[in-house]
Amino acid sequence: EDSETTIIDADLSFTVVTFNNDSSYLSGFTLKRGYSNTTGAGINIFNNSSPILNDLIITDNVTDDTGGGGFLGAGGGIAVIESNIILSNSSIHNNSAHDGGGIAIVDNSTATINNSIMKNNYASDDGAGLYIRYGSTVELNYVEITNNEALYAGGAIMMGSLGQDSSASIQINNSTISNNLVT
Repeated sequence: EDSETTIIDADLSFTVVTFNNDSSYLSGFTLKRGYSNTTGAGINIFNNSSPILNDLIITDNVTDDTGGGGFLGAGGGIAVIESNIILSNSSIHNNSAHDGGGIAIVDNSTATINNSIMKNNYASDDGAGLYIRYGSTVELNYVEITNNEALYAGGAIMMGSLGQDSSASIQINNSTISNNLVT
């Protein structure tokens, strides 16, 4: 089977996939309609995890900021907290969160994202496509970030928090960033 036909639908009831101190390989799924009131509705990655993610469709997931915890409402599609990921050949679209509608990478995390698309994600605050904070490092290779919308800052990418955090970094290689909005 492949990611278009192998679907995990959380029916807006829970996070679809969680990695907690885990280094598994996940490939060939659609992860949709996850819900979290803290972090990571589609995929929540934390506690020194290092998963490899490939050939995924992560769509229609919602993270809001009604729960407790450090990063309320971060990472509609994927949240990476104190962890490292390699994400390849995937589509992260139509997700929403307070920060990081598509992906939030925070707390000294690292992410390498290859040949993937982040599109049509929404952030009610910052970083609709990608939100990077607190010493985190991201490398984008052949990535398209398009048609994302944030309410306050970073329609495509938000690094730091409006000047409060300068420790995050990003390297962008052979990628396209277009048609992203701050409204």
